Amino acid sequence: MKPLLTLIFSIMFTASVHAGDMVIVLSPWQSPEASKAQVKTMLQFLTGLPPASTATIMDGDSLRTIGRFTVPDNPSYRSAKARLKLNREAVSAMLAFAKKAHPPHADTPPRPVQAVNLPQVLRHIARNNTGDATLDVVILGSPLYDDPNEPEFSMAGGLVPSDGHLQTSRSKSPLGVEGAEALKGIRLHLGYANEDIFMSDQHRYFIERFWSLFLSSQGGALVTFTSDIPSLLNRVKSSAVAPDIKFELEQTNKLDMVRLRRARMSRPLYDRPLSRTPLPTGLLNQADNVEIGIKWDCSVCDIDLYARPYPGANLLYFGNTKTPQGEHVKDYMTAPSGQNGYETIFFTTLVDLEALDIVVNFYRGNAPDGINGILRLSADGRTYAHTFTLPAGQGNQTKGVEEAFNTGSAPNKMVLVIDPVRIVSQR
Repeated sequence: MKPLLTLIFSIMFTASVHAGDMVIVLSPWQSPEASKAQVKTMLQFLTGLPPASTATIMDGDSLRTIGRFTVPDNPSYRSAKARLKLNREAVSAMLAFAKKAHPPHADTPPRPVQAVNLPQVLRHIARNNTGDATLDVVILGSPLYDDPNEPEFSMAGGLVPSDGHLQTSRSKSPLGVEGAEALKGIRLHLGYANEDIFMSDQHRYFIERFWSLFLSSQGGALVTFTSDIPSLLNRVKSSAVAPDIKFELEQTNKLDMVRLRRARMSRPLYDRPLSRTPLPTGLLNQADNVEIGIKWDCSVCDIDLYARPYPGANLLYFGNTKTPQGEHVKDYMTAPSGQNGYETIFFTTLVDLEALDIVVNFYRGNAPDGINGILRLSADGRTYAHTFTLPAGQGNQTKGVEEAFNTGSAPNKMVLVIDPVRIVSQR
């Protein structure tokens, strides 16, 4: 009972608010400490509701009801203490929910912190809203939709849905619409953890734009979109109206997930920490900031790195250092292992890692025991390392490189074909 008593004393003097029936949605994908703090904030808010108010608290992942918090129209329940005691069962359920919360782990499908199944939650609430009046929905969770069961629709890594999703049905996209009145009366207040979840202000704009159009095209409204939770709750208290922002819907039938570019990383490839988790599947086909680098242990050997973003593209290598897709920035003719450097290629466009071709070639030198090397591959801010071996005793210029690109396999011991998907998948 101690957690409940602590909450009672911290909430007793909370000011009243002016709000009606509502739904509050919480995410289980965060630390228990963060979830408990979130629950405490919401209980402070709930105990200040005016008489004859009811709030349903939901799990934004499973869509299950956690509890219902009721403020009777009865003078006996004016105090926060009385209201908490009356709603003891709901308070205990909310605290238990917070205790079981957990952040995304490497052994689970990757999810954003505070992930919620946003479109499913809104549809569920709308279908169970039996009244004709507007309904305030407070969702404390990430606006970046990322369901591991449908990775092709993930917003992770800077992906934004095209407007085609807003012009198709749910049967073709979980972000599709169900009719002009499917979310009628829903007033959404969306509060997320912090602004760092967005790559840039442009990224934030397009995510806010999408959810605003998602709601307005189905009869609802995005009233609040912020990381400032006190401001969000104040907007609920004051029955704030949606911002007067007119987003134009682009006419298209393409169900794309559009990638916004990140700024290039400032730390050099050799100095970046290595990632211990696989690159999310949704990023494989539109990887950003892709860089590849190699170093090796034979000080008198010249090893060369070749790459192209897709079959048919011009090769990037020491003899062709710039193409429309990227640059080859350093050619080491002796081993760079004793120096802070990698022979490096970086791409200036988005890269499909399943189409990316990488070849390492032993150009010149003698290595009776073969050559050991390390290849680093960086994509979307994550960096991976892959050790390789060239068993050839000496270099053979560029013989076999062209064949390796044409066939996808190494024709001799001086050439090695690298599979980028295997590296970022850590297989």
